[in-house]
Amino acid sequence: DMETALSYSGISEEDINSGFRYILDSVQNIDDKVEINIANSIWIREGLEVDQEFISQNKDVFDAYVENLDFSENKSAEIINKWIKKATNGIIPKMIDSISQDVVMYLINAIYFNGEWTDEFDPELTYSTKFKGINDRVVDIEMMNRTGEIDYWENDIYQVVRLPYGEEKVSMYCILPRENQEINEVIEA
Repeated sequence: DMETALSYSGISEEDINSGFRYILDSVQNIDDKVEINIANSIWIREGLEVDQEFISQNKDVFDAYVENLDFSENKSAEIINKWIKKATNGIIPKMIDSISQDVVMYLINAIYFNGEWTDEFDPELTYSTKFKGINDRVVDIEMMNRTGEIDYWENDIYQVVRLPYGEEKVSMYCILPRENQEINEVIEA
């Protein structure tokens, strides 16, 4: 079940929900130089009977926006796409082209993040290069570059750098597998 998969065994549902509520409240106001918006929604096919406890819990714990829609109307996909566009500050303007007859509910989670680097990268130092990805596929990328102190850790499997944002309460961790390591092996490790 889901609790076992997420290692929540032995923790009450009430404690799990209050933990999520705390995370949602704290992460969205963590730093003036970092904007994080976590938005949740439930879109229900009109006429479908849904457990009201489920709806209430999602509203209370996850601030979920809930709406019943006639999925047979084209405007339903437009309404959902407008919500997604707003939740992602326009980054994702459209996800749903049309709604299949067998869809009874959408649970949509959107996360928007925009942060200023604590130590900014100089755009003048960005350069084009080749990057070897999964299955030895080589792609052209733009590589940011800077010198200075940085949190770094390595072992035989991968290398890690921490790139902080704003007042260093939020960071991006970049994990690079060693040359001879497969990404799935690194994930398992």
